[in-house]
Amino acid sequence: MLVKRLLLTIILCSFLASFLPNDFLLFSEGVNRLVDFYGKIVATKTPISILYNPGVRVLPVKEELNISVVLPEAKDFPCLLDAFLAEGGQVLIQCSSLDSWHCTELGNNYLQKIRKKAYRIVIFDGGHHLPTLGLEPDIIILPIWNDYAVHGYMLDGIKVEKILSIIQELNAPIVVASVPRWGLVKQDMNLSSITTRVLEKAEISSRKDNVFSPISQAKMSKYQGTILAYIDKSYSKDLGAFYTNMDKLGLTGVATIYLAFDYNWIDVKKAEQYAENVRKNTNIDVEIVNEPVKVSNSFWGA
Repeated sequence: MLVKRLLLTIILCSFLASFLPNDFLLFSEGVNRLVDFYGKIVATKTPISILYNPGVRVLPVKEELNISVVLPEAKDFPCLLDAFLAEGGQVLIQCSSLDSWHCTELGNNYLQKIRKKAYRIVIFDGGHHLPTLGLEPDIIILPIWNDYAVHGYMLDGIKVEKILSIIQELNAPIVVASVPRWGLVKQDMNLSSITTRVLEKAEISSRKDNVFSPISQAKMSKYQGTILAYIDKSYSKDLGAFYTNMDKLGLTGVATIYLAFDYNWIDVKKAEQYAENVRKNTNIDVEIVNEPVKVSNSFWGA
């Protein structure tokens, strides 16, 4: 009984530690070990659901997949991706920092290189990933807590039903999988194991790859007549910069602008005013798609 209690205590502490900011974990070796321990335990046990499955495109991949995980603290993305491609990488799992980088001009160029050779998997844990829906990742994995895809500490949760609604409206060929938030840890073994299980469950279909040319600027993308933008600290304080980059995407033929906000830097009322400003200046329908939610307040209430 004492051993069971001790193990449960370790697991609980590890679970809570998995929500700590990365810069804290980098300097906490003991915490890192706990998180690794927890991630390995739950990786093969956490339940996985396929919420939307248009089919996984066919690629010439080996039965034993060569998987690479790019964790949030990673730097020098061109170097990492060049190595991934040179070594015959077949599955690339990416978190927030790399996902955001793909909206930049250089990051956009790498999307095409990756697409030809590998599956791209995004851990979609909040509104900061909204622009990726316009960049056609093969699979997004939602860590769900109380019906939201949420981050441990970023205040930008988005309801699962809203994510599915947007993807279906865009007719985007993105497989959507979900795991309970407690079952996903941003750690190599955990993410690799979960992704392998998702690929097995979704099954590679006979769907041929389509020709795709991503259109993006910093924190935003354009896809099927829709703009998907994340209003971070910079954009929330500089509406002019937001308009400048959105104009570069091109507004001709755009029917809807979806906005997700980083509510650490703007409150709900000001976010609504921001969205109304965009609507008036573009004469395009604008919708806010996320809420000021993270793991703690999605459970306890804001």
